[in-house]
Amino acid sequence: MTHDELLKRLDEKLSWENSTEVGAAYSALRAVVELHKPYAPPFVDIDLSKGGGTCFHCSVDIKENSLAIPYPCPTIQAIEKELG
Repeated sequence: MTHDELLKRLDEKLSWENSTEVGAAYSALRAVVELHKPYAPPFVDIDLSKGGGTCFHCSVDIKENSLAIPYPCPTIQAIEKELG
């Protein structure tokens, strides 16, 4: 699923609950998903709305080593798996 679809799925699945514990967990999980978004350098012609690119957060963290983690990264894959 695309990054926007994942954010929408989180909103649909978790935002109905009003308890503060669930609200805090939802906010934390959404913040993680927002950090791990697809990215493509300006000179690369990739339509990120169709998937692909690299994970912005993972690639930034390891940028000094010139490595790129494909999107969806293991973090996003784990979240998607648990959401079903």
